[in-house]
Amino acid sequence: MLVFMAMNGDFSRFNPQSYTGKVKEKDGLSQAFNVLLNYWEIKPTQYESRLQELALKDVRTVSAFVPWAHVETDIYHSLKKFVRAAWAVRLNVRLFVMPELGVNYPNAGFPKDLLANISNLAVDRLGRVIYNHAAPNIFPLPSFSSPEVLKRFGNYLIKVGSVLGEVFTETGGNADFCEIVVSNSLFNYYRSHGLSLGEHGDYSAAHVMAFRDFVDKEYRSPTNGADGEAFKMQLYEGYNRHRFFTQIERLLREKTDMVFSRKSSTCPVRHTDLYNPECDPEAAYQGLLTEMFDFKPSVQRYYESIIAGGYRGETIYLGNSGIFRRFSDQEKSFLMLAALIHSGEVGVMAEELFRLSPNFQRKLRALVAFLEERRFVRQTRVTYVSASKFSMEKRSFGLLTGMAPGVLSVVAGLDAHARQLSERLVFMDPKSVIRLVELVQLLSMAQSGKIVAIPMPMSAVPNYTADAITHFEKFKKAKHPLRLSIGVPYEVYDYHLGQVVFYDPQAFWADSELPELSRFFAALLGLAEVRAICSVSDQRIHVASYVAQDDSSQRLVFLINPTAEDLNVSLGFSDIVTLAALPGSASDTTDGAPPLVGKTFELAVPRFGVLSMQVADPAQSDLSSGRLKITSEESDAGVVTWT
Repeated sequence: MLVFMAMNGDFSRFNPQSYTGKVKEKDGLSQAFNVLLNYWEIKPTQYESRLQELALKDVRTVSAFVPWAHVETDIYHSLKKFVRAAWAVRLNVRLFVMPELGVNYPNAGFPKDLLANISNLAVDRLGRVIYNHAAPNIFPLPSFSSPEVLKRFGNYLIKVGSVLGEVFTETGGNADFCEIVVSNSLFNYYRSHGLSLGEHGDYSAAHVMAFRDFVDKEYRSPTNGADGEAFKMQLYEGYNRHRFFTQIERLLREKTDMVFSRKSSTCPVRHTDLYNPECDPEAAYQGLLTEMFDFKPSVQRYYESIIAGGYRGETIYLGNSGIFRRFSDQEKSFLMLAALIHSGEVGVMAEELFRLSPNFQRKLRALVAFLEERRFVRQTRVTYVSASKFSMEKRSFGLLTGMAPGVLSVVAGLDAHARQLSERLVFMDPKSVIRLVELVQLLSMAQSGKIVAIPMPMSAVPNYTADAITHFEKFKKAKHPLRLSIGVPYEVYDYHLGQVVFYDPQAFWADSELPELSRFFAALLGLAEVRAICSVSDQRIHVASYVAQDDSSQRLVFLINPTAEDLNVSLGFSDIVTLAALPGSASDTTDGAPPLVGKTFELAVPRFGVLSMQVADPAQSDLSSGRLKITSEESDAGVVTWT
């Protein structure tokens, strides 16, 4: 039996702002579920009745996408009536205001007249218009570097803010029940099918001009001199373009914040990255062929997209207008559960979510209460820093994902949030341009106790600005590093509470395959004391882990089987552990049963299924007193069947 697990990086941040008479969030479904409702598909007179139905099913927050074109032509004032109806039935409402592909609205809500003007459209490096192939229809993508697109988008946001301001006035100035969600995932879809990574992106005239201005400002420092021009050339164009995408996404978020910080429409604003697996350029093209030729969609391919979204820290959106609707109920349940485990938050249409049984609803409430009480967070130990969340160097990222599965995350640049990461190992992409600001930030992270791996300056390929090289030489002066060459030459420096690893990135610039690279990453992970959560005998099983924020010895382990066959596996730990069922997730026959103790356990993972269990370090006193007995590896009692 499949069990939903509503988990996010930190459950405490999802406690809603309450107002008089509201039911507390912990009494219903967690906000880790975005229970989506397409309000524009419902008659405004039916809003309250539909929302009351959700409230009776323990939903406390209802989410909705706000289509841009619909707001511009909303003659029935349906957005205002929808938000007001949510207030009337005492539901929180969450509004996604940024354009999102895969939404069941023509052109994903983009105004049709904007898409009719070629100067407003995004084009690839070959001058071809970039199209969206995901449901419900094929249409060209607009360029957010176009002045006309930006102006119209700003007017749309102002109108949404004005509508909300009117509702808040009618509710006595209370805006806490409404939350604005700002996402930037549209920029991810400028990656066009069939082109290499360096050629992905928007190459429209307005975008190219803005990009050149960005590069000139980035490398304008007088200390760079003539060397600064080297970083503007084709060698680093792909890297710079990915950094530019990250920059304009950040600016668009800031402008959106400004609109909703006005006094008349002030309400909570949350930033997130939203990812629809069907709208990834590669997946969308495959999805189109699946629809045209009536193929059976691949659960494995869909699941791999979810894993990638989890690495990038994205909320997964599982819509009902594309190939997701073609999966069986068991496959849908599995994909929903996998999205929750890998990303911590999932958006599901209400009609999909509530097809599940009342028994499931009961177990879900018990499980959410358990997770929120213990404050479980995703157990990540390695951070990969790249120009954007899609620009990782292929070989280095592939090796790290293989050696540190389930504990790796990707961040785009070193913003304030990234510098506060708790991960043990921080790895800087080998094809990065190291500027002074990045070098200082990375060194400060090492001071706090992390292992930070930074590419060292190269002679053949310029990868450091002049002022960064000066700081690099100053750092090395009078220090005596440990010099090693295990697959890749590198130097290890003790630095306050942590260590800095300067590695030679030249091997990553070569086209030839270098199998010895794996030894370097194995040594790097060993230095940071990062190891696999556990060992699994079958490589088809994926492992994810969460840890209690207040007690690192309390962990959750999930074994995920994305195949269509039952798998029997051996689960191994380096030390003796106890395994116990999660409250509300075990069958009635195991409720109250003592935990299993040992290093190795035999498990049966059902097809399209997930095994979930609590993992803890047993107290030595319990073992010596006999209160806990180590389970024999050959005993039938060692078979864990919790699902």
